Amino acid sequence: VGLTTMLGAPKVCKSLIALQSAVVATTEGIAALYVDFENGPHRTNKRLRAFDTYGKDCFYYLSVRDFSSDGLERMIDKVSGHGKRLVFVIIDSIQKLPTRASFAWEDQRQWLLVLERLKVEFPAVVLAISEKNRAYYNHAGLGAGKGSGSIEYNSDLVINVDRDEDKVFMQVLAHRDVMLNRHNAFGEYRLVNGVLRRQK
Repeated sequence: VGLTTMLGAPKVCKSLIALQSAVVATTEGIAALYVDFENGPHRTNKRLRAFDTYGKDCFYYLSVRDFSSDGLERMIDKVSGHGKRLVFVIIDSIQKLPTRASFAWEDQRQWLLVLERLKVEFPAVVLAISEKNRAYYNHAGLGAGKGSGSIEYNSDLVINVDRDEDKVFMQVLAHRDVMLNRHNAFGEYRLVNGVLRRQK
């Protein structure tokens, strides 16, 4: 919803959860744009084949080689049919966005402004995956994102992902007040006991 940040330590299935979300979106006719800094096209295609069905004509992939803020904007414009359909944008991972400034956080702040603008200018929902800093591996908290420019404080929704031996856990850490009752092209959602639930 709007700009969502998914936080988690390495190897807790963040990318797989995001990819599964994209697959669900494509089965409902929503375009999914997967911006990949983590897995590469081979691994991503292998994971996609694990799903029984997804809207192949709705799934788009943008690699590191083709990435820039202008390139991202052009791709969203193209995928959305020049603003005619909703695009679910997944950035995997936010801490790997290209940096040019002498201080990486300056560029991260610039990327936050780009993401904020994209969700306003286009019919786009952005999910930014962020690896946690080592100090936060065993607990959840805002400000835990590794090199994320404190994206958690600018997000509409922040989700913490964790796992044990056989289960993956997701926990809502923060939401803007508007999230208590939110309607968008995915449907109407309500926050119930810290869990965002789609209303029937």
